[in-house]
Amino acid sequence: MIRFSGAALRAARMAAGWTQESLCRRLKRHGLEILPRTLRRYEAGECEPRVSRALQISQALGVPLEDLTQTTP
Repeated sequence: MIRFSGAALRAARMAAGWTQESLCRRLKRHGLEILPRTLRRYEAGECEPRVSRALQISQALGVPLEDLTQTTP
């Protein structure tokens, strides 16, 4: 099973040098409004975005969607 990885999201965001708030602003420019608290929940693994949102997040970060996922048995 392929699942969204909050740890990978956090790592990609930090590698880009962005805060959660700055990523949320960037996502809004891409047409996706996500609150910082929602992004925190994604990163903490408390919830997962829909595939369409995950794709927009990966595009805003400039990384392939596969970089934000993990495979579990």
